[in-house]
Amino acid sequence: MGLAKFTGEFEHTLDDKSRLIIPSKFRTSLGDKFYLLRSVNADSIWIMPETEFNQLIDEVSSKISQTDVAGQKWLRLLVSSAVSCVMENQGRVLIPQKLKEIAGIRDAKVTLIGAINHIEVWSTERWKEQEEQENFIDQTQKVYEKYGL
Repeated sequence: MGLAKFTGEFEHTLDDKSRLIIPSKFRTSLGDKFYLLRSVNADSIWIMPETEFNQLIDEVSSKISQTDVAGQKWLRLLVSSAVSCVMENQGRVLIPQKLKEIAGIRDAKVTLIGAINHIEVWSTERWKEQEEQENFIDQTQKVYEKYGL
């Protein structure tokens, strides 16, 4: 299975039990077993296929020494937030309260963002604020300059 390709944006609503319906477009690439975890770069939740999650954990744990106190604290926070999941027949997954708090999800409205190798779950309010704050043209220029694109 190559690199999953998650793209697009979908607004959804958590049900009264904090279950989220995964868009059908994402289900095949997500696979049978996947992980929910805190994002490493934004106030959101990541949903990662098991293979992508394992690659991430292998990469970071192989580079952070057991004696690196700050690195181990970060790794501990990341891994302790991870929850192994299997999708229900209806395409739903339970979003744990702790992850909702980390991502600032205070109501039922969420936005799912395809992020190439994972899905991001944002509070819809927070996602709209993020979009308004970012100037895509300026960010594009910075990325192209930084990475020589």
